[in-house]
Amino acid sequence: MHNHEDDLMQSPRNYNAVLHSAHLLLKSHPHAAEVFACALGKTANTVRNELNPNLPSYKLGLIDAIEMMASTQCYSLLYQINAMLGFVAVPVDASPKAEGKLLDQFCSWQASVGQTCQTIYDAIEDDVITPTELNRITRAGNIKVAHWFKMQIVLQNKAEADHGSFKR
Repeated sequence: MHNHEDDLMQSPRNYNAVLHSAHLLLKSHPHAAEVFACALGKTANTVRNELNPNLPSYKLGLIDAIEMMASTQCYSLLYQINAMLGFVAVPVDASPKAEGKLLDQFCSWQASVGQTCQTIYDAIEDDVITPTELNRITRAGNIKVAHWFKMQIVLQNKAEADHGSFKR
């Protein structure tokens, strides 16, 4: 039985983009291999080998990759993995402790939806979308998504306050 997901994972183009992004982690900071090695309990050479796309016998672990991205604030590896699997990673400024009145958060989300719609309308009015307009639409859409995540957290906090803790 042939599985489409196997094709996706085996695609040299997709895999190389992920490996290249992993290699960019190494170049994201001066002496990154030494810093990562210390944090991960490995040698600097092991880290270099794990992040070298030309050494397929070495593999970068998921937890190590997360640790490296968190310490460098360089998320290209995350973005490439998402793209390879057909997802999009959207940075949000939403902590589990998000505070605010439910109505205020709803209004913020609704305003961001309106702004996204207005930005798209402005762009398609002349039936041409310029790169600048595309950037504006993408930014407005990302802001809308970030506001939605905040809205979800406030809704969950309210539900837990009203009915006790529960899992999503």
